Amino acid sequence: MTMRCRTSSIIVTIALLVVLLNSAIAISDKLQIAYQWKQIDYEWPSNDIKRLFPDYKQEDNLPLGLEVAGDRLFITVPRWRQGVAASLNYIKLNSTNDSPPLIPYPSWEAHQYGAAGVPEIVSTFRVRADRCNRLWVLDTGLTDILGSPEQQAPPALIVYDLMTDRVLRKYMIPSDQRTTDSLFANIAVEDYSCEDSYGYLGDLGGPGLVVYSWSLRKSWLVKHHSFHPDPMGGEFKVSGISFQWNDGLFGMALAPTGDGYSIMYYHPLSSGMEFSVSTRLLRDTQRASAAETLKSFHMFILETSHEFQTLGSRGSNGQSSVSFLDPKTGVLFYALTNLNTIACWRPQNKFSVQQQGYVYQNNITMIFPNDLKIDQNGNLWILSDRLPIFMYSQLDLRDYNFRILMGSTEQLIMGTVCDSTYTTTTIYNHRDHMDHMDHMDHMDHINREVKKIFNMPKASTIPGLVYLSARDNPSKTAMGFINARKKIDGAEGLWRIENKLYDLENFMKSHPGGSEWIRITKGTDITELFEAHHITDKAERLLPKFYVREAATPRSVPLTFLPDGFYRTFKRRATEALKKVDFHKSSTTTNLITDSLVIATFALSLMAAFFHSYTILILASLFLTWTANAAHNYFHMRDNFRMYYFDLSMLSSKNFRITHAMSHHMYPNTIWDYEMYVLEPFVQWMPRKDKSYLMGMISKIISPIVWMLLYIAEGIKRYYLVYTEYGVFEFRDFIPFLLPISMSLVTPKILIALKLWLIMLLISSTLFGLIGFNAAHHHPDIFHDGDIYRNDLDWGLLELDAVRDRVDIDKSLFLIITNYGSHTLHHLLPTVDHHYLPLCVPAFLKTCEEFNVSSDKWTQWTLMKGQFRQIMRTEVKKNHR
Repeated sequence: MTMRCRTSSIIVTIALLVVLLNSAIAISDKLQIAYQWKQIDYEWPSNDIKRLFPDYKQEDNLPLGLEVAGDRLFITVPRWRQGVAASLNYIKLNSTNDSPPLIPYPSWEAHQYGAAGVPEIVSTFRVRADRCNRLWVLDTGLTDILGSPEQQAPPALIVYDLMTDRVLRKYMIPSDQRTTDSLFANIAVEDYSCEDSYGYLGDLGGPGLVVYSWSLRKSWLVKHHSFHPDPMGGEFKVSGISFQWNDGLFGMALAPTGDGYSIMYYHPLSSGMEFSVSTRLLRDTQRASAAETLKSFHMFILETSHEFQTLGSRGSNGQSSVSFLDPKTGVLFYALTNLNTIACWRPQNKFSVQQQGYVYQNNITMIFPNDLKIDQNGNLWILSDRLPIFMYSQLDLRDYNFRILMGSTEQLIMGTVCDSTYTTTTIYNHRDHMDHMDHMDHMDHINREVKKIFNMPKASTIPGLVYLSARDNPSKTAMGFINARKKIDGAEGLWRIENKLYDLENFMKSHPGGSEWIRITKGTDITELFEAHHITDKAERLLPKFYVREAATPRSVPLTFLPDGFYRTFKRRATEALKKVDFHKSSTTTNLITDSLVIATFALSLMAAFFHSYTILILASLFLTWTANAAHNYFHMRDNFRMYYFDLSMLSSKNFRITHAMSHHMYPNTIWDYEMYVLEPFVQWMPRKDKSYLMGMISKIISPIVWMLLYIAEGIKRYYLVYTEYGVFEFRDFIPFLLPISMSLVTPKILIALKLWLIMLLISSTLFGLIGFNAAHHHPDIFHDGDIYRNDLDWGLLELDAVRDRVDIDKSLFLIITNYGSHTLHHLLPTVDHHYLPLCVPAFLKTCEEFNVSSDKWTQWTLMKGQFRQIMRTEVKKNHR
């Protein structure tokens, strides 16, 4: 009976934890990758057909638009350059190939240049299938768009019968309805009646809207100032690439009104605003096309001012490409290109930032969402294509560049403000629009005041250190640091050391330190990591085998490793001092201490659970803290099982390799230090003359609360990244649950074990923060970014300026291991076991003396008091050793 209860307890424990984890990361599962390509290729029937396309270059082909019709997924490939084979294609939805080749539609002949001149379809951006089994293709007629643009044919609307794949109608857009700048990039179709359908052709260059009537077989031009780009809305930044676009009318989505008409929601691409108008007006040929002269155009604007509605703003960086209204949920979905995000809005609500929800955001899979559609089953389909990288930089052809994602619209909006069950919904009413604007002005004033208190520095005082965008990401995750590095390091998908690029892909599995170091750092500058983690010159001698080319951009980090500089000089001497020990491995003494701490942690936690003793639980919490601190030394080294002891705390050894070893250790006390910016704005250590005294006092008061919540917060991030970024639930991700599972075996009730475990985590987390944040880095006389930096940019000197050792901690190996002792040497030689670091002290002291650098030590109490003083510091100093 007892055994059955224990087994049930374990099952319940695991189930509860899984539920908690699933709820934390639920949003990440709402969109799945349906197809993805590194490069686009075509299903060539034969080599003879391929020879008919002599200009074909695979790298010139980038997909842009998509549409779902029946069992086919249509994909457009505009003629960006001369090497595009076919501009309109499809794949079969039942294809099991993750990267299926494209099949030209309706045939290869329709895209072939021959004796007849231009092909049937020249170059299309987007298409639309209607409920009458017709495919509306908006052909720009423009080729070599990014090279030497040529208008090979007038812009045209081509409509195909999807049952026979034959042309039903081809309509040339009249010359008086377009300009030399016209580019017809999007289309919406109103198909309530198959014989009385309307096509709305968006011209982003005119800008204007051409309305085509199927029954009348003619079109007319509608102009309005809201079609024009916003002069302040042309700044874009995608994947670190800044550019300016001046594009007008772009996104168009139709919402049925039940009377045969629709409300069209629309916006220019270069704008953060959303507008609406009834198609009743757009379809009125007399009113809509009356503006043929400047006078009549002004009359049209005056007469229709109440019909063209300005709905509101999408907020900062709110430029949107395409949009589509889901008839099933009544929700408008749209793509935010700057934010790599799909957002939503329910038209019954005010178009305010508060009433817009994010349903999916990913800085890898959603780089530049360029088209989205909703099929008859209520599935949202999205194509992301990294277009700005293609246009202004270079795609990494070894990476997946183009993706099509899909997911249920109902699941996507679940739990967002777009959910019909969302309790705080405010119904939109035009009569209270002014009250709403007054409220927004008041909120803007409050936000400005809040920003003054929570203001964060946007630049480093280290000359040449580029700003890291990861600091601005509210989630502040480990992969956020890596992804931000990829944007600015100029590694081009390879590994950068100094100004050279290396391909370490094939070296990954044989890397003596383990493959994880290589895998995680792909696409970044690893100069500091390479120098600090390789004490001998063996690795440096291997590098030429993997050399690819010189880097095209300067380094984003100005720190140096000159042969006669402080760090290289010290490292040569340290290597000589360590030559009689195997410093590549941890010592037996250190292993024994660390293993004992783990055993004690489990023993005390089991005793605390069995006796339900809070006194023993406090001891267990202390030993868990010591275990985490001791285990942290191991994830600096080559892969080993003891580094997984760290995971017992809910903290992730994998994430901390990034946030601690790759961020904090390499760039301590700078704007690149994750352990500094992760707590901003709640705890602010960087000195600033405008730092709020109130914020400083708040930081001092809440610091213990922040420490207490560290394990829980980082634990949530851990499993969020497992599902969203890593995609693999590793063995180490199960380790945090070993303690509660074991505790549940000796308690009569599962809830008792869970309660004690959570209390244990909170106590241990508090101790972990108390020790960690008061260990070595924060004091008014220690360098923090914002201080005046020294002239010498040697990396080793930054480490010294940002660290102080504690004389009372460094007297005992046990205290060193459990309290981050010998901290300066640990920063300079992170892969060397603490038991061997004393061997390097003479070399360190000699080098400090030679470079006129202080090697003094302080007390733990001095640093603890100094940490709280540093929070309040506004004075900028020359904090050099």
